[in-house]
Amino acid sequence: MDIYNRNNGGAMIIISETLGNINQHKEWQDKILGTSPDYLILSPAQLEEECHQKSTHDGLRLAVFMPPNSMLVDGDILIWDEETKNSVIVKVISHDIMVINLQRLLCANSDTIIHYAFKLGLILGQHKLHAIIKNNLVYVPITIATSTLDAMFKENSFHSLSYWYVNGADIASLLTPIEIDLLFDGIFPSRHV
Repeated sequence: MDIYNRNNGGAMIIISETLGNINQHKEWQDKILGTSPDYLILSPAQLEEECHQKSTHDGLRLAVFMPPNSMLVDGDILIWDEETKNSVIVKVISHDIMVINLQRLLCANSDTIIHYAFKLGLILGQHKLHAIIKNNLVYVPITIATSTLDAMFKENSFHSLSYWYVNGADIASLLTPIEIDLLFDGIFPSRHV
């Protein structure tokens, strides 16, 4: 059954149990390796809810009803279609994100752009911070104190760059599933799928 291509009129798929967990079971890691999973993105606070009525990253409408005294966890597999290799996996995004706006650099000369790019890359690398660049924005998961990041921007004279902090779950819809994996799984080195 291809859950993404069948004409179900946007009906909600009801789920009452998980199939396994990709973070805890090697057999699921092997099955999903090389596929492009869809994600049900949740914040840690949403995990405590027994009922979730939400769309996945790719727009599949789900109603997840967990049994009493159980809750979803990161990596839970909600849907697996053996024939099409489609899957839906719970992705818990608990980190805040620093968003750096590069828009102002677009009118700068090439030397200035190279200077800022090299300096920013060096500093992010020194702090072992992962980043995704998309639409002139740099997304960096916060794994160090925001006061350290604020000081870093001030000390390095990043006057032309504005930045702000957002909840990681709030920006997940702006990213592709591959970008979500690159951005958030990079801060959890124990999971390799």
